[in-house]
Amino acid sequence: MLGQNFSSKTIFHAIAKYPENINNILSLLPEEHWLESFSTQDDAGNTVFHYAAQYPDSFGRILALLSNEQCLEMLKITNNSSSSVLSRVTDDDKNIEMISKRLPLFKIPPKASDRPPLQ
Repeated sequence: MLGQNFSSKTIFHAIAKYPENINNILSLLPEEHWLESFSTQDDAGNTVFHYAAQYPDSFGRILALLSNEQCLEMLKITNNSSSSVLSRVTDDDKNIEMISKRLPLFKIPPKASDRPPLQ
């Protein structure tokens, strides 16, 4: 649906770090094409969600637009290095909180550094 540049990136890949622009661009695209736009992979296999995982405000905006089923599918997509969106979002506590609120059955254990020491 959307054009891709020489490295197969769409406009959504480019604006993933600018949350205020996500809704502006989406308003120009029919809703039935949103999921396809979010799941399009660039040459490295990264989706918009892979990029947005680095920017919690952007990640949250996109997450809010997806159904629970779509969200789960997006989190499982891996890039060419076998890195899933889920593995990227666990680096940020705000992202973990958003996912846990959105998908209550989906709880991510705390990082090893945040766990209490074994007795």
